[in-house]
Amino acid sequence: METYSLIQSSLDTVIDRQSLEEASVAAPSVGKADCARIARELFGIVVSGIPIEDAIAFRAALMAKGLPTLIAADSDIPRLPQGRFFNRIDANDEAFILADALGRREIFRAEEVLLLAAGFLRHMRGAREEKIVEVKGAKGETRYVSEFQSTVADTPEFRFECFIKRNPYRLCLMLDANTNFIWNGIALRLEKPDPIHAFLKTWHRYVPEDKWNLGLQRNGTDFQYPSLRAFENEIRWRFYQLK
Repeated sequence: METYSLIQSSLDTVIDRQSLEEASVAAPSVGKADCARIARELFGIVVSGIPIEDAIAFRAALMAKGLPTLIAADSDIPRLPQGRFFNRIDANDEAFILADALGRREIFRAEEVLLLAAGFLRHMRGAREEKIVEVKGAKGETRYVSEFQSTVADTPEFRFECFIKRNPYRLCLMLDANTNFIWNGIALRLEKPDPIHAFLKTWHRYVPEDKWNLGLQRNGTDFQYPSLRAFENEIRWRFYQLK
């Protein structure tokens, strides 16, 4: 059965949590408990995977509050291809050269770029922690055992992604606490944001702004994506607009 999404007509439209919660009453497949996350991660796609009846009702309820949205078939919103990761990028007026740790390279030109996406974001990562605890036996003897606890860590991250017209389509570079990448001989690190902002500003000379995401457009501010899903949803929304 075909399912549908509600999408923003413009990223400038702010849809707050209360409005989402009140509108969700009209759409049983949209849980009120999910509205806090939906509001937090709202970058183009409001909600996906709902039947057409709920999409129409949810949209009507938001429209009644002066919040315009559009209905799109989920099959019409592009899925993002698997990213190929690199750890070096060299840019000049002729071409962009990306390389990975194995020395494999990808070379492309500005006219091949469909979209540039970049931004600081939070990434939820699972972790398993081991703790040694002391246990007293029935006869008073002491022994030590391992206890394992699963946790979810909210970790900062920076991503820069180029989407091009040919295979491999999605080229990615990433910074987190354990990784860096090289830009024209300069090592970029997450804990030093100024060189990252300088790196982003250089793209003014290569790719027009109508091919940028919000993270690039708002470079130099405290703008941050709340999750990887929010970052990717905006990309999918932009490709839907192009389609």
